Amino acid sequence: MPGGAIMRVVLPALVCCAVLCVVPLGTVDAQSGNQSSFAGSNQTGSLDCNKGPAQVMGSYNVLRISGACSGLQVAGSGNKITVELGPGGTLNVSGSNNAITWSSTDSKPPTLTSAGSGNAVMPPLE
Repeated sequence: MPGGAIMRVVLPALVCCAVLCVVPLGTVDAQSGNQSSFAGSNQTGSLDCNKGPAQVMGSYNVLRISGACSGLQVAGSGNKITVELGPGGTLNVSGSNNAITWSSTDSKPPTLTSAGSGNAVMPPLE
C-alpha cells in the first residue's frame, strides 16, 4: 500500500480519536421543544424544561432542572435531582435511592407518585 493510501486511512481515524478525547464527558444539557429529557448514567448537568415536562432515565446522575416544569418523571437509581416545578406540578419517581429536592413557583407541594425503595423527596410531602 503506497504511503498516501495509508495516510488517507490512518489520518481520519486519528482526527476522530483526537476529537473524542477532547470532548468533555460528564455534562448534560438536553432539551427538545417543550420537553426536556435525559438518559444516561454518572452525569452532572442541567436542563431547562421551559414549563413542560422533564424526564430522567438512568443512574447516579446529579441534575438541576429549572423552568417551572409541569412535572418530573424519574426512572433509575441513585440520582440526585433538584427541580423547579410550576403550579400543579407532579413528581413520578420509580427506582431506588433517588433524592429529589423540589421547589415550586406557587409554593404548593407537587402531587407525588413513588415506586421503589429508599427514594427521598425534600422537602417532605405530607
